[in-house]
Amino acid sequence: MPVTVRRKPSDVVWSDIDHRWITDSKGNVKLVNNVDSVITSMDNIMSTYLGERVMLPEFASRMRSLMFEPINEDTMGFLANEVKRVVEAWDDRVKIMAISTTADPDRSIVSLDIEFAVKRFQGVFTYTKKFT
Repeated sequence: MPVTVRRKPSDVVWSDIDHRWITDSKGNVKLVNNVDSVITSMDNIMSTYLGERVMLPEFASRMRSLMFEPINEDTMGFLANEVKRVVEAWDDRVKIMAISTTADPDRSIVSLDIEFAVKRFQGVFTYTKKFT
């Protein structure tokens, strides 16, 4: 019979280096846990160029190829689909629920609000990724 484990928010299930490279008061790179660790993973996946990982060249997204594309509905749709495809392919802890896109063509900024669920945790979480 399967056992259901209820986790307290303080229980550490996953840990990773903070993707923002923040240091603590001792100069050590800060660690993040649980959902923040998943966000770090998502950020790494979205920020990796195709072919950048030598031993795993297919690990990446094609989002950087959109850098000089016009900011229009087609590009925004491709971007949202690419995020869902690559994040769910490379991090099996994540289920993308919704992605909304916002463009500021005058400042060359595209923002993605990503709503996602994480295995072993209840609730839907949001992460905003900005591309400039």
